[in-house]
Amino acid sequence: VFLGSNDRPGLAETLDLLGNATQINGDLLQGTTYYQRAVELFRELDDRRGLVSSLATLALCGPSYLHDPSVSPFSLAEAIAKGEEALKIARETGWRSGEVFALWCLSICLGPRGDYQRALEMARLALEISEEIEHDQWKIAAHCVLGALYLDLLSLSQARQQLEQALSLAQAIGSSVWIGTVTGYLASACVSQKDLRRAGTLLETVLTADTPAQTQMQRLCWCARAELELAQARPESALGIIERLIASDPNVTPAAAIPRLWKLRGEALSALQRLDEAERELKTAQAAALKQGARTWLWRIHILLGKLFQTQARRSEAEAEFNTARAILTELTGSIQDQRLRENFLEQALKMLPAQRPLSARQAEKEEFGGLTGREREVAALIAQGQSNREIAGTLVVSERTVESHVTNILAKMGFSSRAQIAVWAADKGLGKLPE
Repeated sequence: VFLGSNDRPGLAETLDLLGNATQINGDLLQGTTYYQRAVELFRELDDRRGLVSSLATLALCGPSYLHDPSVSPFSLAEAIAKGEEALKIARETGWRSGEVFALWCLSICLGPRGDYQRALEMARLALEISEEIEHDQWKIAAHCVLGALYLDLLSLSQARQQLEQALSLAQAIGSSVWIGTVTGYLASACVSQKDLRRAGTLLETVLTADTPAQTQMQRLCWCARAELELAQARPESALGIIERLIASDPNVTPAAAIPRLWKLRGEALSALQRLDEAERELKTAQAAALKQGARTWLWRIHILLGKLFQTQARRSEAEAEFNTARAILTELTGSIQDQRLRENFLEQALKMLPAQRPLSARQAEKEEFGGLTGREREVAALIAQGQSNREIAGTLVVSERTVESHVTNILAKMGFSSRAQIAVWAADKGLGKLPE
C-alpha cells in the first residue's frame, strides 16, 4: 500500500517492522535486506529515530549472543560499527530509550568478540537508564545481556542472578519473546553449573518434542537442550537436535557454517568416537569463528581440538591448540578491569585445559603476541610501517592472497576491525621495525 501511494515514511517504518519480525523469526539474511532498505530511506528522510531503530537492530543480525545459533550475513566488527552509529545518533538527539536500545545491541555484539570491558560498561549503563526511565522491556534486555556476558566469562552465579531477574520481569509483563530468550540463556547457565535438573525444568516450560527450531527464542532454547543432552551423556540425542537446528536455518550453505552449532556437533561426534568427523566439524567451526571475529568461540574450539588430538596421541598438534587457546585467553582477560572477575575467568577457563608443559622459546614468544605466528607478526610489523598488502607480498615474496589471509587471521585473533588498530598494536609491541 505504501509503495502504491509513494508514502516513503510509511514504507521506511514498514521495512523496519519487517526487518524486526524476520530476524526474530530466524532469517537474518532477509532481515538484513529489509533493514538495509529501511536505513537508506530513514537517511533520505532525515528520520533520526527511525535510523537508530534500524541500525541498532541491524547490528543484532550479526553473530551476536542473540543469534549465535543462526547464519549471519556479516562479521561482529561490521555489526559493532552499525551499533556505534545508532548510539551516536541516539545521544545526539537526546533519545534516552533509543540510547538504551543501542547500548544493549552493542553490548550483545561486543561480548562475542571478547571486548568484555566495553560490553559490561554498556550493559550496566543500559540497566541504569532503563531503570531511570522505567522501561520494563529494556530492563529485561539489560539483565539478559549482563547474564549472557557473565555466562561467557564463566561467572556462573552472577549469570544466573541476572538471568533469573530477567525471567521474572519477562513473566511479569507476559512477553513470550523475552521469556523464551532468557530461558535459553538461563538453561545454558544451569548446564554450565551442572544444575541439570533446573535446566531441564526450565526447558520443559518452552519446548515440547514438536516445538520448531525456527525463531530466535526457539533456537536458543534448543541449543541449551543440546548442551543438556551432552551433559547427560546422551550425544546421539544431542546430535539429532544439532542436525535439526542446522537443517532449519534458511540460509545454511556449504560455505556458511555457524560456530556454535558446528562446535556442538564436533563435541557430540567426539563423544560418539567419530573422531575424523569431529575434527572436520571443529576445524570448520574454527574457520567460521575466525571469519566472524567471534573469539568467545575460538578459544573454546581450540581446546576441543586439542583434546581430540590428545586422544589420538597427536601430542604436538594438541599442544599447539592448547597454547593458542591460552594465548587468546590471556589477550581477552587483559582488558577486564574487575580483578575478581578477570581472575575467575582465567582460572575457570584454564581448568578446561590440561596442565601446561614448559613452553619453548618459540611458543612463549607466540603467546606474548596474542597467539600470532611468526609470519603474522611480520605482516603486522609491515602494516605498522604503512605498507599495503601488495607491498607486503613483495617484501615477503608471497602472493597477495596469502597476505590477505594473514591480515584476516590477525584481525580475528586480536579482535580488531581495522589495519590502523593492527598498526598501533604492532608499534606498542615493538614490532614496527623488522630485523635486517
